[in-house]
Amino acid sequence: MTKLFLLRIQLMVANKENSDLSSPFRGTGGFNVLMTGAGAPGAAGILKCLHSSPEIKVIAADADPNATGRWLNAEFEKIPFAHDENFIEQLLSICERRIIHVVLPLVTKELIPLAQNKRKFEEQETRILVSKIDSLEIANNKSRLYQFLEWRGIDVPKYRVVENIDQFELAVEELSSLQKRICFKPSVAKRKQGIFGLLQTTSMSTTSCLMQNKIQLYFIWGCNAHSFLSSHFPETGW
Repeated sequence: MTKLFLLRIQLMVANKENSDLSSPFRGTGGFNVLMTGAGAPGAAGILKCLHSSPEIKVIAADADPNATGRWLNAEFEKIPFAHDENFIEQLLSICERRIIHVVLPLVTKELIPLAQNKRKFEEQETRILVSKIDSLEIANNKSRLYQFLEWRGIDVPKYRVVENIDQFELAVEELSSLQKRICFKPSVAKRKQGIFGLLQTTSMSTTSCLMQNKIQLYFIWGCNAHSFLSSHFPETGW
C-alpha cells in the first residue's frame, strides 16, 4: 500500500516538473506532502517510504502532539480532530502557509470531510489524495461493502446485518448452523475496534482462546454478548 501511495505521488511530481505556468502546483523546488494521522499504525512505514524519494518533503500532522510519527519526521503540525468545526479551515491554513502540494490523510474519519471540501483545497492549488464520497461511504461501512461486493458477484463470507438484539440472536442461530465460529463487529468502526469472536459451546475453552490462537481477536461468550449488546447496540448496526 505504501508503494502505491509513493507511485501516485511520484507521478504528480513528474507532472509538476513538466508543467507550465498554468500548473496546479505552487512554489519551486521540493514537492511538499502533508501526511495526517502521524500516530496511525501504518504511519511509520509510509513515512519511511516517502523519505526514500528525495523530491518529496513531508510534513507530518496529527491531533495528538505526541503522535509517534512526530518523532520520525523532521517537521510536524498539530491539527484539530476531524469532527472539530475548524478542521478544514485549519488544514487549509497549513496548506497555504506550508505550500502543500498534496494532502495524504491516514485517518478514516478525515476522509469524507476532506472529500467534501476537495474543491476548496484545489482552489489554493493543493491536491487531496482521497477517493470520491460515494466510494468512501461504501468502503467505510462494512455492511454496505459486503452488499456491494455481492452485487458485483464477488464471494464474501456468510454474514448478516442486524439492527437490534433480536436480529442478532436470530443471525447467530442461522450462522451457527453453517460454520463453527462466528465473529461480529460494528458496521462502522476503524481497524479492529469492536470485533469479537463468539463462543457458543464448551468445545473451545477460554484458555485455548488466549494461549493457542495466533489471530489477534477478543473472544466473548454468547450470554455475555447478549448482555452487552442489549444496552450497547450501535446505531450503525452490526
